[in-house]
Amino acid sequence: MQPGRGINADPASLDTRSIAQYTTGAVHTGTTDFLLNIIPDSFLGAFTRGEMLQVLLLAILSGIALATLRGEQKLVALADSLSQFFFKLVALVMEQRLSEPLALWPSPSAATASVRFSPSEKLLLCCYATSITFIVIVLGTICWANGVSLWRFVVYIREELLIVIGTSSSEPALPRLMLKLENLGCSKAITG
Repeated sequence: MQPGRGINADPASLDTRSIAQYTTGAVHTGTTDFLLNIIPDSFLGAFTRGEMLQVLLLAILSGIALATLRGEQKLVALADSLSQFFFKLVALVMEQRLSEPLALWPSPSAATASVRFSPSEKLLLCCYATSITFIVIVLGTICWANGVSLWRFVVYIREELLIVIGTSSSEPALPRLMLKLENLGCSKAITG
């Protein structure tokens, strides 16, 4: 589709001073340094600095540790209670956000308006086309293989899809989607 065609920008003539604040601290590291930087200095340090790969590593290690502690049901129940607590916090924030009229639509409409009548409009259309194709082909195949109607499933999760479209993030929709999947019969082990 060549969504960048027609921009007519010469990279050599662009003024890079406006992005200097984002590029001055950039350091190219090797594989070893990259892997060592995934290991956090402390458990809470990864969260306070917002290092996503470090948080992900801690989440994986915590999940493995909890899975091996089958006899420690109190600890597993505590972790489950904490996840329910955080899901409820997200739900409260989203309910407040959803109660505002047209609260979810500024994000996609602003993106559409900013690229209207420009070559970037092709990029946005490519993203939407790719998403729809993924839903129809991949999710459709999974639904068909399990005897589920794709249309009925999409209608069932329509609110979560609108949240994803409106916020440009799947994180706020995840707790609600997990509950809906459990209501459909998916085990907690699968949705978790």
